[in-house]
Amino acid sequence: MTKELAITMRDALKGGKNIPLRVEAMDGPVVIVDESATFAYTKWDDVNGVLYQWRLVNPQQHPNAGSNLANAVNTVAVPYEYIGFMEAVISLDDLDDQFSSIEASGCTFNSDKFKETIKYTFKEAQHPDRWRLSPRDINSIHGAEVVNDKDNYYYNGGKFTEPFKETRQKAELNEWIDKQDQP
Repeated sequence: MTKELAITMRDALKGGKNIPLRVEAMDGPVVIVDESATFAYTKWDDVNGVLYQWRLVNPQQHPNAGSNLANAVNTVAVPYEYIGFMEAVISLDDLDDQFSSIEASGCTFNSDKFKETIKYTFKEAQHPDRWRLSPRDINSIHGAEVVNDKDNYYYNGGKFTEPFKETRQKAELNEWIDKQDQP
């Protein structure tokens, strides 16, 4: 991605706050910088288009470092052009700020209803009374059937309504168990 796009995306995701980002490489799902990591410090060099991070050395990534790990610091330098995408984990309370920041970057939402739907969905999904997020809960949150709830194990008395095939070994075991339960 270009330096300008990296800056725009970073600023939009952070929403004017110090929200830690996970930055992944363009070539695959490799986290190159995690601003929320313990003992990690990040510097975005917008002038030169380089992202720096200082962090503890991971012995699994550097198995040959040996005794040098005692006083070692791992420094990562990534050109903005190598950034594939960024991810931010934010509080529901920060969504409005993030929406505003994304809009300030030039993105337009079709309607305020879309933003309200996003907030409502995640607020309901994280409600303490929705701890299992059953298909019925999911459909209720969305106000439409988005998940088939006809084969819900918990609402059907601990049974699946759909027939399924077992391997012969499991079928014989289940048959033997059923015989043990009978008087």
